[in-house]
Amino acid sequence: MDKPLSFHAFETLYWCGVREGELLALKPRRFDFRRKTLTVAESYQRIDGQDVLTDPKTPKSKRVIAMPGFYAEEMEAFLSGLGLDPDERIFPVTEYFLSHEMVRGCKAAGLEPIRVHDLRHSHVSLLIDMGFTALAIADRSATRPSSSTTKGRSTRSRARTLRPRGRGSSTRGRRGCCSAPSSAPPP
Repeated sequence: MDKPLSFHAFETLYWCGVREGELLALKPRRFDFRRKTLTVAESYQRIDGQDVLTDPKTPKSKRVIAMPGFYAEEMEAFLSGLGLDPDERIFPVTEYFLSHEMVRGCKAAGLEPIRVHDLRHSHVSLLIDMGFTALAIADRSATRPSSSTTKGRSTRSRARTLRPRGRGSSTRGRRGCCSAPSSAPPP
């Protein structure tokens, strides 16, 4: 790991499924390591050469995301080494930087480059493999499920919990890594 900041940024994108702007707006105070949750409450944009923090993409985008235990431990150690103020941005870089780092990493691994946003799709694939319902995935990722994924299904209780249904063969010991309430409004 030659660039810890890039490594932890990509880990956050994959394991938490946040959008790039949400990642770049993260501050240490948004992490609750005791509860293993991450609160998404802002989004980063670069407007006219200025760093600007705005509300996330939609009202539903303000959410609390469960973190896998191993990731929470890694992130807590990473943050403790940075010595940031609670309201300082953890990743003081741009979307261009992330894109450049993704291309660099893919090239070093001998892979075709992917978009940074594709890690969000990989996160959704992980949740599907773990047995999450379409509604639980939509809740966690702050998106709307299409009507074809919800036809004829009860949306009440499943949309509020994130508990795998019992599959998860490829998660190798990390089952339940993402189970916890996900959509409580941020503090």
